[in-house]
Amino acid sequence: MEPEDKRIPDIYGPGTYTDRTFIPVPRDTERIFRLLASQTPGFTQDEALLSKVKFVGEDYPVLPGPIKSVPVAAALHAMAGVVGDEILALRGLKNPERQIVVNTTHAAFFLATAALVYLDHESLASLGQQKKLKPLLPDWERGWHSTPLKLRGTGIYPTSVPGTWYSLHGSLDVPPMLRTLGIDPDDPTIDTNDKAAALIANTTSKLTPAELELHNLLHGFCGSICFTPRNGPRAKWAAHSPPTPSSTAPHLRDIDTLQLTLNAGKRTTALDLRDPPDRAHLSALLASADVVIQGFRPGRLGGASLGALLDVNSLLLRAADRGRGVVYVSESCYGPDGYYAERPGWQQIADCASGAAHVMGRALGLDGGECVLPALPISDMTTGVVAGIGCMLALRERAEKGGSYVVHAALVAANCYALAEEVGLYGREVVRECQGRFGWAEMRGAHHVLDLMRTVWRGWTGTGTEGGEVLGGYLREESGWFQSWEGSAFGGRRLSILRPVVRFVVAGGGGGGGGGGEGERVDVSTPEWRSPSVPHGWERKELVSFESTAATGTVMERMMQGRFPSVLFWRYRWREHVVGLLSWIGRMPKRWFSSK
Repeated sequence: MEPEDKRIPDIYGPGTYTDRTFIPVPRDTERIFRLLASQTPGFTQDEALLSKVKFVGEDYPVLPGPIKSVPVAAALHAMAGVVGDEILALRGLKNPERQIVVNTTHAAFFLATAALVYLDHESLASLGQQKKLKPLLPDWERGWHSTPLKLRGTGIYPTSVPGTWYSLHGSLDVPPMLRTLGIDPDDPTIDTNDKAAALIANTTSKLTPAELELHNLLHGFCGSICFTPRNGPRAKWAAHSPPTPSSTAPHLRDIDTLQLTLNAGKRTTALDLRDPPDRAHLSALLASADVVIQGFRPGRLGGASLGALLDVNSLLLRAADRGRGVVYVSESCYGPDGYYAERPGWQQIADCASGAAHVMGRALGLDGGECVLPALPISDMTTGVVAGIGCMLALRERAEKGGSYVVHAALVAANCYALAEEVGLYGREVVRECQGRFGWAEMRGAHHVLDLMRTVWRGWTGTGTEGGEVLGGYLREESGWFQSWEGSAFGGRRLSILRPVVRFVVAGGGGGGGGGGEGERVDVSTPEWRSPSVPHGWERKELVSFESTAATGTVMERMMQGRFPSVLFWRYRWREHVVGLLSWIGRMPKRWFSSK
């Protein structure tokens, strides 16, 4: 395995470190897994457990660019599997022969979860192209990208300083931001995406990065300079059932198609915390919740009524009063402290603040310092796994020792780790080989992550390329990599979504899609979805409650009885995948999570 001091510096810009030789993805993932395991407080160092992990998958990268997003994501899933195996042992289900198998190609597909769905055997791409989705999905978008300017209002654009680009983000409500820049969001002459991008670029190119930063700070908008990996902000990595209740604010927008995949394992309802009865209902849920997951940035919960409910100190005091600890999980863009902590941010902002977009632009050979987002919502999905691991570690500790725990996960930190010298980047020849295999279409700074996801899908399936499908066989609904339900909440259609990445296998029989190999079979304890995805706000709030956890006995005794924690997620816009990922990687049989 390659020592760090042999990596080549600055190939993709200041602060980048590129491998001299290529290591096949499964083997490199094993190295990164061991690295992460050694660096994570509270994570086991028991070789008997670590050696249970096995990585399989394609030898070569399957995503555009040089960033090792897939090995990092696969290594994190393996960590979740190890903690899951520990908890199974605590519950009397210890099995030294149980292996934890992670297919790195499956982990790559996980990063594209939002796009990997079938309804009545039709892919999301096909349904969207034929305009069949709108009648099937509740409208939470409310026209957020109904015009070219609204769509391109979230993108990366040049500034007046040559070589320095800036990421704008409209937070699913672009018109106010455009108006403050002097752009009419309803300009009828701007009728194509290219015209919209050109108009916005013409505006931002007259402003310095500092002027754009000050503009966004004064107006409360999201935005970030596209830093290099060397000069960007840093953030902390992470600190130490039946469906999970998830609440959505009914007045906020979201991307409609996310309801098809990211609500699996959840019971969703809608609560408006401006309304006293809804605040009272949330308060009642919090009183019995064992895990609370929220996606507000630090300081955003400062309002009197909302802050009193979801503030971490308030929740810890309530847990102390009831005599049973709570696990509080917080996801944000920049982490819990530092001078960037209270700034708003999304995946795209984290990609630019960390230097990931800079690296992608250099890898694609674009002129003028143009930066491009990584082709999938990688920081979003990876941060969700980090939050899930932190939560599982906290639940393990609480079961054995009691107490309350706080877990932080940050989007910028997830990106920074994948750019670290000890992880390394793929060389240019590896990036070219990947481009040649998949024939990725053009990727530019103004492209939204939804555009880039379509580009990746077309490359994987061979749509519109001469080479035919490369990974399309894996992505077919019947491949074994998908989990299906009949009569879904989406027009009663059959719903198929990607299975969880972690697979527990034991000797005897063959493994299925993403499972073990010859002579192995999938263990009964392997994670799976216990319920299909449903629309936001699907259930009446009066019907959503936790099963009573007032049973006698210690937390450990209740866990042994199958009464492991109740989990509540307060969803702020599209941070809902955090609890979705916790559901994925924590989904064990015999009722980990208790609710009714």
